[in-house]
Amino acid sequence: MFNINRKKGEIFYMKEIKLMNTDKVALVDDCDFPYVNGFDWYITEKGHVRRGTRENREYKTIFLHNFIWQLHNGIIPDGFIVDHINRQPLNCQMSNMRLATRKENARNRSLSSNNTSGFTGVTFNKDEKYPSWNARWNDESGKEKSKRFDPTDEGKILAARFRDKMILSFQGEFVGHLNFPNNILSDEEFEKLLEKKDMSGENSPRYGKHHTEEAKKKISEANKGNNKGMIGSNHPFYGKHHTEETKKKISKSLQGKFVGKKVSEETRKKLSTKAKEWYKTHTPPNLGKHLSEETKRKLSESHKGKQCGKNNPRATKVRIKETNQIFNTINECAEFLNVSRNTVRDSIKNNKKMRCGYTIEYI
Repeated sequence: MFNINRKKGEIFYMKEIKLMNTDKVALVDDCDFPYVNGFDWYITEKGHVRRGTRENREYKTIFLHNFIWQLHNGIIPDGFIVDHINRQPLNCQMSNMRLATRKENARNRSLSSNNTSGFTGVTFNKDEKYPSWNARWNDESGKEKSKRFDPTDEGKILAARFRDKMILSFQGEFVGHLNFPNNILSDEEFEKLLEKKDMSGENSPRYGKHHTEEAKKKISEANKGNNKGMIGSNHPFYGKHHTEETKKKISKSLQGKFVGKKVSEETRKKLSTKAKEWYKTHTPPNLGKHLSEETKRKLSESHKGKQCGKNNPRATKVRIKETNQIFNTINECAEFLNVSRNTVRDSIKNNKKMRCGYTIEYI
């Protein structure tokens, strides 16, 4: 038996490996057959071929595609797996295998079994007023993108072809299932579709329109109770924490967003009123409590070397008007005068003398 590689015109002779738990067979190259024949191979639920062995009294699973790849190329590098080019895990010929990252391997998949449109990356928007076929794909960063097409058979086919063209533009050889591999959009057709107005933003028929007060009330009533019980231990994210990597990404994304922005006086009054109302019916959880010496020491250690206090590049210096003495921070000034920081802030804000006889101002 042989297989013809149509791209190169080469012939690869192959043999069949019988599987113990199915009538199906696995295909391997002629040269690999002696190394895999004579073992009991089984097919897994996901369709891969495996066998078991024992090493040092420990059971070990060997996958056929990994075994053959390593026969020819050595150990599989960290971060990579063996990918079946034609998405058929029973075909373990070297011409059908390549190294891929898990992300690339996930792209190379067949049409999903629960697909209802008949095309990969195409879904139907059932909006009563504005139905449409939507082409969906993930860009290079993994962010989901979409584009709408007319709710007709022609629109569905255009959506499928548009999705094919989009993923071909950046996914390269790991493109996965194409809806029309032999009918890819030409660059001219593609440009025309890109120029065609989408149904989002200002192009949406609803742009600039608003719900009536009656409609808002109905929506509000319909949503009541949807978040009931989603607090504390009932919340789906309760007890979960961001990884350090995620924290860094969030911190980086927020850098500079609020620089130079100040809360308006109106907003401050609203916040103040809300706080006063809250204190009338609630007791602050930390009222009367003080940090232990151990906690103070830990906080002190954690702040060492960080941009806080006088090391903070945004720290504002203050001055005692009467003596012209300058301090790097409000905290330093308060410690020198043996008063609280709030007292110093109050003196700066209202330009008034403190009980100690001094007036403080920003430099």
